[in-house]
Amino acid sequence: MGGIAPDVVAVADPVDSLADDLAVDASQVGSKGKAWKDAAEPITTLVTSYIKNPGVGTLLLGVFLILKCSVMSKGDIPIALGILQNAGLPTIVVGGLLSGLPILVAVMLAGTIFNAFAHKDSQKQSVEGLPLSPKQVVALAAVVLSLIFTQWPIMVLAVVIGLVITWIHRPQVPKRKNVAYAAAVVCAVYGLTVMLYSVWLPREKLTITGIKTPTVGYVLSDNPDGWITILVSQQHGIVSYRESDVKQRQACDQAPYNFWSQFTDAATPWQEITKWSLLRSMHAAPEPPC
Repeated sequence: MGGIAPDVVAVADPVDSLADDLAVDASQVGSKGKAWKDAAEPITTLVTSYIKNPGVGTLLLGVFLILKCSVMSKGDIPIALGILQNAGLPTIVVGGLLSGLPILVAVMLAGTIFNAFAHKDSQKQSVEGLPLSPKQVVALAAVVLSLIFTQWPIMVLAVVIGLVITWIHRPQVPKRKNVAYAAAVVCAVYGLTVMLYSVWLPREKLTITGIKTPTVGYVLSDNPDGWITILVSQQHGIVSYRESDVKQRQACDQAPYNFWSQFTDAATPWQEITKWSLLRSMHAAPEPPC
């Protein structure tokens, strides 16, 4: 007996449809996460390297602090030990790292500039609502940090280094790895030298009873037994005075006096920008000259 075959209507399974949507969303989230991870590569590489090799990182930090005390004492070992004794190891560790912050931010700036512009895929994915890629957003954040923390000559040098390395890695330019490595070594030595010469303490001018010329330097310790120990500026020797003989202590600002101080004592872009009348309220009160 003949009959009419019922129509077969294909109905999509809502569970399968939801799974497909979730898979697409997960793929998009994974893609965005990878983009941000790649953008932060210059920063995360340092952290990852230290986590994987904590012993090496601790050893390098110890060597850096020993070199810093030696440079601050101008190679005089007893004075270097005096700095360590009076300031204390925790203070030197924290202060040494903080004094190197401008250089570390400058290194991050150079690395993020190279990361943002050296690869063609940096323009493929933009942040939602912004015409910038994640790599460019990270580079912009590094610029902002450099404006606040890094002296302007060092910031300019970091930008130039980042752009030069980017240019060297262009496909149209023949590979010059030796040039790039040499430039990296020179910049690393320069940055390390600036970090070693910078002191983490504020410069002060102290008026001492019986001494006509004020003593300019960095107060290493103010002991409760009535003695103040000072690392004298420029000469980098250690002197101690009785607290009762110190008539006045005043933070001061010293103009650059040699080649290295042209960089270490230069103002940050933020300090220069906030001199404008519209931003004067955010400018730190200038210290009197030493």
